[in-house]
Amino acid sequence: MWTVAISTVVKGAILGVLLFGCGFVIFALAFARRLGIRWDSGIDVSLIRTMTLQNPYFWLALAGSLMIGCALVASWPARPT
Repeated sequence: MWTVAISTVVKGAILGVLLFGCGFVIFALAFARRLGIRWDSGIDVSLIRTMTLQNPYFWLALAGSLMIGCALVASWPARPT
């Protein structure tokens, strides 16, 4: 019983992190395009820190992605035996 619950949480966390990573890459590319940053130029580290670690929506999106990933894995019809 515990192994099924643990595997569900681990699979959900992995799926959530993958969803979050894909979403973050798309967001970063769209943000850079909106700012007009050329693809051969650099970005300051403080901009990345402000956009991610200091932004509460970044952490909210991470928590939401983890919850969505766990909910999707828990709702899969085929359970491991």
